[in-house]
Amino acid sequence: MIVAVLLVFYQIKALNETTVVQLQEHNQTFFQENCARCHGTSGEGFASYPPLHGNNLSAEEIKQIIRFGRGDMPPFPNIQEPKLTQLAEYVSQI
Repeated sequence: MIVAVLLVFYQIKALNETTVVQLQEHNQTFFQENCARCHGTSGEGFASYPPLHGNNLSAEEIKQIIRFGRGDMPPFPNIQEPKLTQLAEYVSQI
């Protein structure tokens, strides 16, 4: 019985780890398709576009900037939840 419980536990753990990796890859792809042309493939920024790493913004602040724009960055009101939160969290971890 204990072996069966441990086996199920490790299968669930492996499935969750796979799901997290898949979500990270999906968020990275979404970033590449929507943000990289201005902010660089790694969020390094270039020309007049600021770098995204080291900005000390929370995911919630990043969501607001994505949704409503700021400075030269236009708003992106069509990015809906949960994708907006996932993108903001991804950017906050760059």
